[in-house]
Amino acid sequence: MSDTKKTYTDIELLRQMREGNQAALAILYERYRSWLIREAYCLIKDAPAAEDLIQDVFTSVWNLRAKLEIKNSFQPYLLTAVTNRCLNFLRSKQQQQNHDAEYQYIKDWSTSPEPFEREELGRLLEQALQRVPPAARKTFILQYQEGYSQKDIAEEQNISKQVVRNNTSLALKILREILGFKKK
Repeated sequence: MSDTKKTYTDIELLRQMREGNQAALAILYERYRSWLIREAYCLIKDAPAAEDLIQDVFTSVWNLRAKLEIKNSFQPYLLTAVTNRCLNFLRSKQQQQNHDAEYQYIKDWSTSPEPFEREELGRLLEQALQRVPPAARKTFILQYQEGYSQKDIAEEQNISKQVVRNNTSLALKILREILGFKKK
């Protein structure tokens, strides 16, 4: 892109990007960033997360540049990608809220004013945790007993946040079955 005065079309920029031109990606990012952040914010109502999602979309665009087959307009592709990321974000957020509520229910159930009952319930929870697979148990303990965030657990264990969510979900499912709780 030697001619800095020229305004390139999206299709021209995508072609250049396919050839490895990162400047083309930067132009597309600047061209659509504000609009996409507004669209994402309207869906998720979380400005920092909206910005992160937009960056994720453009990172994916760069990583998939050789496979992208956009013939007419880049805007619908971007809007669909952002919408899908937002929906995934909302599902994940809802799933985390459900896990937190389930844990609180288990925690409330297992904390009793009577020392004997509290001790017995704690022992039952510990026994149940021993039947949870090691990775899921470790994730559960870090998140719910030690108060780590999913992000911190993912970084500490060198795994993705999705794996953390899957492990937590598995642990809660097994604990519910073992302890006889019904999902609310």
